Amino acid sequence: MSVRLERMNEAIAHEVSAVLRKNFREEAAMVTIVGALVAPDLKSAIVKYSVLGDPAAQHQVAKFFSKHGPLIKKEIAHRLQLRNVPELKFSVTDAIAKGNHLIEVLDTIAPEDTLVE
Repeated sequence: MSVRLERMNEAIAHEVSAVLRKNFREEAAMVTIVGALVAPDLKSAIVKYSVLGDPAAQHQVAKFFSKHGPLIKKEIAHRLQLRNVPELKFSVTDAIAKGNHLIEVLDTIAPEDTLVE
């Protein structure tokens, strides 16, 4: 992956997170932006997010992104001052839930009091 794409991935993810914090604080309280994958032609980007809560909360957040996606794109265009802003597609991921599960499994294997320093 080129350096330009990596920087765009980081910038898009950071700015989506910032827009959510600034403009949609209450609606996006359970949402964590995990990352973004911008296409090599810079015309589209997949924004990966994770949701704390049950599947109903995930569905509600998916509806939120489908409704407010164009506004988020407009804010990103203003913040990054890009000539062409990628079309944003939002995709839920369970990376944080998997990470929490892995920590729980590791905690059962090696309790804290038996760890060697």
